[in-house]
Amino acid sequence: MRCYDLWNGTELKAVREDRRDTLTFPLEANGFGAVLATPSTSAELDALLHKMQAPRVKPLSSFSHKWVALPQEARPIETPMPSMVTQPLLPRHCSREMWPSKKVAGCSPDP
Repeated sequence: MRCYDLWNGTELKAVREDRRDTLTFPLEANGFGAVLATPSTSAELDALLHKMQAPRVKPLSSFSHKWVALPQEARPIETPMPSMVTQPLLPRHCSREMWPSKKVAGCSPDP
């Protein structure tokens, strides 16, 4: 079995101690990690590991811990995708009270 640190794009070598295998890899405080254990490798895995080895522009610890909502804006769709269908705004079984400040309707149960 081969093990990989997917976040950093490196192969991990297990250390055997008292019938246990232990993996060691860096992980920032409040950071992210991903470990893959696989019996074989592939070209796709090699490409992913190479991509993940690219140096990070900034370490995660350099970002603020404060959560900030990104601004969003709803805009009309000029050309709908072919798979999209038009729904009437207020079918008889729907209620506008669910979102009184929005121009949307809530349906219960869904048609």
